[in-house]
Amino acid sequence: MITIVVAASVALNAAVDPATVSRGAVDTQTPATECIQFRSPEKLPVGTPFRAALLNGLEFRLSADWGLSVGPAGEPEIDYLWVVSPPLRTAPHRVIGPGYGLTARESAQIERPLRFVLTRADYDAARAAIDLASADETMKLLNRLGRGRLSIFIIDYQVRDVAGGDVFDWITFKGEACVPRG
Repeated sequence: MITIVVAASVALNAAVDPATVSRGAVDTQTPATECIQFRSPEKLPVGTPFRAALLNGLEFRLSADWGLSVGPAGEPEIDYLWVVSPPLRTAPHRVIGPGYGLTARESAQIERPLRFVLTRADYDAARAAIDLASADETMKLLNRLGRGRLSIFIIDYQVRDVAGGDVFDWITFKGEACVPRG
């Protein structure tokens, strides 16, 4: 069974430059963002996929193996998150659970500030940027293309010890996805 949640709240956030706050001004150079919050069901059992509608026709996905992705609703094979959320190969921040040298308990504690592209054209450009010879040029392009922001916070969980480590029985998490307005 896949759990699908339509987010209940949308918030508008304007980026504020700390240097201008003391003068009482808001930075008008940084575009405002639209954000949407979502939350898993209480005690989501291990191996249970989850989806939540985001803005701009996108959705957040937690796969059955608890990998994180963002992509167009109705196109589950496309992942707009991985291409601009390095590291690209060793990626414990894009998976919930033991792996990449982390226990389940450690995985529950890591921060997950992730980014995603907003369109198929940006996805294609990011894929091409990964193959550039210059790592500096690749990172510049990925930073420019990854305009969506996703944060996932595990707020409760239960683990059990097994031979060689630990595994989740269930988790409860909340998330927020933000995209530029307009």
